[in-house]
Amino acid sequence: MIFFKNEIISDYVYMFSAVENDNVLGKCCLDLSEKTAKIVSVSSDNDIITEGLIKAACNCAALKNFYMVNCSCKDAEHILLKLKFTEENGIFVSDIPSVLMGSCCK
Repeated sequence: MIFFKNEIISDYVYMFSAVENDNVLGKCCLDLSEKTAKIVSVSSDNDIITEGLIKAACNCAALKNFYMVNCSCKDAEHILLKLKFTEENGIFVSDIPSVLMGSCCK
């Protein structure tokens, strides 16, 4: 079974990990130090895990009263676009409710 764990790095930075049998399958770092939530990094070899990590980060931001999220992780571009992010000057931007309701990996 895959678990998504979160770790508070500082007052504004959170790290999310997807773990199965003590093996880390992917990670995502979220920064909440500005007006817009920012996914600083996301890494996984599996699109479903990447989607889950992005949604975990967005859910955390929503619970902290954020409405918008951005991400400049080019490695996850195809997933971000399927999750309703739009690209603006090399940065992917979306409102959090659209991300949480969308799916890239049906």
